Amino acid sequence: EMEELVNIERVCVRGGLYEVDVTQGECYPVYWNQADKIPVMRGQWFIDGTWQPLEEKESNLIEQEHLSCFRGQQMQENFDIEVSKSIDGKDAVHSFKL
Repeated sequence: EMEELVNIERVCVRGGLYEVDVTQGECYPVYWNQADKIPVMRGQWFIDGTWQPLEEKESNLIEQEHLSCFRGQQMQENFDIEVSKSIDGKDAVHSFKL
């Protein structure tokens, strides 16, 4: 819905040799013809320890939850809120199950 309202410009990558169409998730060369488009994935949230991006659907769910909980807030040096422990033992301010 939002993509129809906003004109999203293509992004130049790899020294300007390629452009990425963010809405289509494709990369293609600027100066020569290439039949195959190169698929592009936005890395917004990653699998812990692997740097592999989550699938876009799961990533969007996490981002929506994150923004609904933390938009407009700033990190404080000392937390006055209760911190829960996650499964792997790391401190967590908030948890969300997919």
